[in-house]
Amino acid sequence: MRKMFAGPVFEQEMLGKRRDWSELPPGVVYESTYNEMTALAAEQNNGTSLLLRGSEIALTACSKSPAAISFLRAYGNYSGILEKAEDGRSYIVMRDLVFKSHRQLAQFFSGRSNISKLEWTRLSTPAEELEAPVR
Repeated sequence: MRKMFAGPVFEQEMLGKRRDWSELPPGVVYESTYNEMTALAAEQNNGTSLLLRGSEIALTACSKSPAAISFLRAYGNYSGILEKAEDGRSYIVMRDLVFKSHRQLAQFFSGRSNISKLEWTRLSTPAEELEAPVR
C-alpha cells in the first residue's frame, strides 16, 4: 500500500529509464534461464548492464552471495521494485535496473555468488550494426 502513495524508494542511479513495453532498450539484449526462471539483460554502451523489467529472479540468495546483493534484493522487495510472482516461486522485476557489471546483474538474478554456469543467449543486434553498410 505504501508504494501506491509514496512510490518506490530505491537507489535512483539503479533505476533504468522508463520505456514502453514495446520499446527495445539500447544495447544488445541477452536472455538467461536458471532454475526455471528467465531474465533479460541489455549490455549498455557505457559498460553497465540493464536487467529488464519482467525478468524473474530467485526468491532467496544463497549464504555465499555477496552482502550487497542480498541487501539490494531486500531493498527492492521493500520498495516495490520486486514483486512476488503469482506462482510464488520467484520475484518479478517491475522496473529496468542498472548494474555496474554483468557479473553483479547475474548474481542479483540467480541469488548465487558462483555464476559460471549461467549461460546468456544473444537475442538482438545493436542498432549501429543494423545500420552499418554491407560490404
